[in-house]
Amino acid sequence: MRSLEHFINIHPYFSMLVFTAIGFLLRGLSQVNRNTLRIHLNELEFALEEDNIEQAKSILKKIKTGFSFKP
Repeated sequence: MRSLEHFINIHPYFSMLVFTAIGFLLRGLSQVNRNTLRIHLNELEFALEEDNIEQAKSILKKIKTGFSFKP
């Protein structure tokens, strides 16, 4: 842990830039997950409207694995 503190003390502006970039990357990943969830929920809705139970089960399984639930 001392090496990280030492690096931050020597290069404060660069370390702020790195941490800001990491924050933007994490924010972007969460945005992708939301969009993927919306797409899967729309597919699930269409499958249920068409009474296609097998497709609905498949989509629900995809949603669960995306959130690390065990099917």
